[in-house]
Amino acid sequence: MVMHWADQVDTRLCLGKHDRVTSARGVLAMLGGAVLLMGVLGGCAGDDSVVVPTPDPSTAGTTSAPPTPTPTPTPEIVTWAGSVCVARDELFATVGEIAMNLDYDPNSPQSVGEQFQAQVEAQMDKVDAASRKLGTALGGVPLDYIEAAAALTAIQAKVDVLTAARDKTMGHVNAAQDAGDPVSAGLEWFKAAGAAKEALDAGTETLDALSQARGAVDGDVEDAFAKAPECQ
Repeated sequence: MVMHWADQVDTRLCLGKHDRVTSARGVLAMLGGAVLLMGVLGGCAGDDSVVVPTPDPSTAGTTSAPPTPTPTPTPEIVTWAGSVCVARDELFATVGEIAMNLDYDPNSPQSVGEQFQAQVEAQMDKVDAASRKLGTALGGVPLDYIEAAAALTAIQAKVDVLTAARDKTMGHVNAAQDAGDPVSAGLEWFKAAGAAKEALDAGTETLDALSQARGAVDGDVEDAFAKAPECQ
């Protein structure tokens, strides 16, 4: 069979066209399959989607804080020991003021100066307040510890001596202020100074006795003075 070049070209063109048609149909088939697959996958993805819950605004910031621990109450005996030490410190300060102000010659009424006359009344008021506070503190020992704290409560006798010296001092001060002449007034101021010296001695003895009694107690009473912040 004889085929001209033109026929061969037409044949090639026809063959090429057929090949192009076949290729186009294959591409369309592949695209259709891909679209179908995407649809299937899209449907599966929709079924498996996760729904994130929206937080409720009303519950925001309402988490409860941990409970605050309840502090351990201070034992009654420790509180008592602290009150005794506070009263002791006030008496110590008052006795110190008397000692600084009491500068006179016991053999010379004229040696009692104006400074003593101006300050003794206020200082005796402090002695009265401090002795009363110490007496109240000593008498307030808890019932369960009265026997154990007997050495401390016995100091009340020293406090009574101090109170008596204070009253004696103020008696002479009042007499000096009410005296009708300088001589009588000077004599009463001199007696007031002597009584103030008695108050000073009584206060010092009270503090010494308190220190010794504290060293004599043991057990819970001793521990109470060791634990009370006011006694450190």
